[in-house]
Amino acid sequence: MNPTAQPPKNPATTGTLTRENVRPEFPVARPRYTVDKVDDSAWEIAVVVPGVKRENVAIALENDLLDISATRDRSLPEGWRPLAEARPRPDYRLQLELAVEVDADAISAKLENGVLTLRLPAAKAATPRLIAVA
Repeated sequence: MNPTAQPPKNPATTGTLTRENVRPEFPVARPRYTVDKVDDSAWEIAVVVPGVKRENVAIALENDLLDISATRDRSLPEGWRPLAEARPRPDYRLQLELAVEVDADAISAKLENGVLTLRLPAAKAATPRLIAVA
């Protein structure tokens, strides 16, 4: 052990502690999800995102990386004030690296009862086919 080694500086004691360098304003959590093979031509991903509205979901596919982010609506009804505040409920972020090629133009998504369901059809080149032997 090196006796001259300095411990890492704690931002809380050095005066550099800010909201930006410690954590975002609202926490972000990785949601629970399942991946199922529907048939040889499609996959289905179900992501649990309670409290999220359809307009607050963003889905992107770039270089075989599926990126799903969802934010909760934190607005309060008019005239309503909470008596106490607990920790804020998290927003969601899920990134999945796809091991198969999918048809990006045919991906569909629906949000129903707090579950985001994505259907990812396999690309034509990735779909298995029977080859007749002559």
